[in-house]
Amino acid sequence: MRKKLITAATVLILLLLAFIAILQYRQYSSYKVPMPAAAHNVVKVNADELIQLFVQNYGLNFTKKISKPRTKKEPSLNTGIWLPANLFFYNLSGVDPGTWFGSVPLADKKDFLHYAGAKWKIQWQQSNDVHYGRNASGSLQLACNNGYVSIGFGGKKQNVQQQLNQILSSSGMNVQHAALTARFKKMDEPVAAIGALGEAALWLNGNELLFKASADSIRGFSIPAAKQEATLSAGTHSFVSINGRFAAGIFKPGYNINRYSLHTDSLLQQLGTYAYFSLGADSVQKDSITTYEFDDNFEKVAKVAVTEVQVPALQLSLSAAAGLLQYLQRQEFVSQTMMVN
Repeated sequence: MRKKLITAATVLILLLLAFIAILQYRQYSSYKVPMPAAAHNVVKVNADELIQLFVQNYGLNFTKKISKPRTKKEPSLNTGIWLPANLFFYNLSGVDPGTWFGSVPLADKKDFLHYAGAKWKIQWQQSNDVHYGRNASGSLQLACNNGYVSIGFGGKKQNVQQQLNQILSSSGMNVQHAALTARFKKMDEPVAAIGALGEAALWLNGNELLFKASADSIRGFSIPAAKQEATLSAGTHSFVSINGRFAAGIFKPGYNINRYSLHTDSLLQQLGTYAYFSLGADSVQKDSITTYEFDDNFEKVAKVAVTEVQVPALQLSLSAAAGLLQYLQRQEFVSQTMMVN
């Protein structure tokens, strides 16, 4: 009995290690897709991570739960695509920025040509070993050889056959964009993007869709070397935190808020490099309204009505020198009891 348990445990461990090795290899091989040197504003979609999230939330048959019910049964078609662990989409220099490109490995070219024609209404033409296709509107254009299909979609309806050819003949992403590959490997979110300004990511937490972004450089905005992390209070569901300082030139010289005047240079002189704004769960605020009526003896009688109002929990935090509070109090924007007038 003991030998059987040991054998079963060993088999399970080996299967688990094999499964982990397959996932790791899928991640590694996904960075070998061809990508031209002119690629920029790259978006990575981690297909393996998305599938894992859908399975956790909807079960193994998640495709039936998230797809629209079909009125009639359609024949099943083999896509001919070898779905990699990561999909990459990007812009190319010299092409309208609304046009996105990518490439996907093929498991069977013949199956893919049939699938794209049936599902996407692609009309194919062949030149040597490469097939070129597009839909009726020209919003989707494809080129495929025996190994990959390159894709161009969206944007202006311009002919991007040259760019699709360029993708197929390019080196792998891990060779052509080694630094970019290294950055993406550190980002394990389901959707991640790296562009000229910085990077961003999307991920799911239960029923919440979360987003984060960081900027390397923005005109009129300087980023400090030391950054402060946001501390979330209980019940917070949306927040924005900023580490940096805006240049005075992007603001008006002054602002009038009701009867209060605030000068930009006086504010920026005292402000630090951290700002935080959060939105939390609503709370119930009770207010009483007193009205007066006359009774039968013509005597005034007070009546108090209690109203309940849903008030969102808003919080704004700024790092600043003590001089900022003093300036706001001199302008009577903030009272001596630390209340905003």
